[in-house]
Amino acid sequence: MKNEILLSKSYNFEVIVNDGIGNKFAGKLQLESDEIILIVMGERAQDSDFFNFECKEAISCTDFRKNFLLIDLKLKSGGSRSIHRHPESIVFSEATYDVGYIFCSSNTINHNNLFSRIAIHSDTISKWIGNTEKQQSLMESYYDNIKGNKPKDVDLIEFDTNINGIGNLFVAYDFSQYILSSEFKAGVTFPPSLNLHLHEPGDIRTIKSVYDDLYSIISFLIGSDVNIEKISISSMESHYHDNIYFYYPTEKHSKQPFNRLVLFPLSKNIRFDTIGLPSLPINIFNNFFNSAKKNNFKKYLKYKCMLNAEERFLGYFRLLESLTYCESCYLDDEILTKTINRSKKILYNIFKDKKNVNSLLQRLKRVNASKYNTEKCISIFFQKIPKEITSNWELNIRDMKNICQLRNDITHANEYEISDDQLQKYEFFIEILLILALLSHLDVQFDNLVHIISRSRGYHLISPPVVTYTKS
Repeated sequence: MKNEILLSKSYNFEVIVNDGIGNKFAGKLQLESDEIILIVMGERAQDSDFFNFECKEAISCTDFRKNFLLIDLKLKSGGSRSIHRHPESIVFSEATYDVGYIFCSSNTINHNNLFSRIAIHSDTISKWIGNTEKQQSLMESYYDNIKGNKPKDVDLIEFDTNINGIGNLFVAYDFSQYILSSEFKAGVTFPPSLNLHLHEPGDIRTIKSVYDDLYSIISFLIGSDVNIEKISISSMESHYHDNIYFYYPTEKHSKQPFNRLVLFPLSKNIRFDTIGLPSLPINIFNNFFNSAKKNNFKKYLKYKCMLNAEERFLGYFRLLESLTYCESCYLDDEILTKTINRSKKILYNIFKDKKNVNSLLQRLKRVNASKYNTEKCISIFFQKIPKEITSNWELNIRDMKNICQLRNDITHANEYEISDDQLQKYEFFIEILLILALLSHLDVQFDNLVHIISRSRGYHLISPPVVTYTKS
């Protein structure tokens, strides 16, 4: 489309910047995969203030063909020089800003607009969807049409699921026919897009937050960062007839290469199922968006971006520790609580310090519930994993003590010695346990994970293939 903005491309625009209070300045807007830069230039009187957009919630600018809404500006550099002294002193000022993200439209756009739909276009998501019966129906409908037969009515929705309190998540196909006689081409296209239609329209901050959550869960299921081509937003305003495009620096995601295998494909209505993977439980999305721990998925992706193996190991361990935490008491908690309550007055009389007595007794209750340390908690989770998954692993519950000790040594800067190969094995072992814990948190049954977890990055290092020899 003529006005679309693709995340895979770079752009440079000569713009007029509006400060929101009636002043306009010349500017340059640069959209790159690693950063968005706004350069603002203008003349001012010697004693007037230097323009500062960093404190603004949003800044709008235009090149008269496209309108931009810029969010999260941070001053990168700035300076002024005098260009005229008599009869009035005039100063030329210039400032460069880092921009967090932008919205772009051919119509006027501001931070008060409400939006109702996000559409993500990505070849990675297409790979996650796979080759389905729905796609075959779309092609058959096209061929029926060109043969003069009555075409079948084909629903363009691959799947649709409700997310409580958020909206409807669905995959839809953009079906269109084309004829390019000059290029001797004709045919049909129906690229899929992942869409989220909000039950309650949201502002720019809401849209960004919902998109970040959606990106986290899709990247997790795919097993690597998503190669996104474009993101379009639909506005609630009736005079908006075109898409609003969302652009942000995509290189802030992982620099690691994409997995050759999708971790957990959709696997629904697959036309030729040659792998035999279980279908993705669609309720996984509702469970994610309504989870109090959904931020753990975003943290996991952040740790995957880290270049240092020790930092990744510590990050994975920290998340696994949080997800597998469980309590057990040394003494019966109910009896201990009654005993503490009966003993309070005696202790008050003995120590004459009510505040510190209460503090000590409260700490005693917490200590009583901490019978299980981290090693024990992770070991309990490990024992829940079916033997069908863990039986061929080189690392198992017996290695947990050494792994926990390594974690403590790295955290407290103790001296330790470990080979790069062994550290890598520990890292992938903890990451794989973390993936299982995250999926379990989303209520995915372990039975569904037997054939899924082996597709994760680095799995071959903890579960090398069994080689058998036969006599010739």
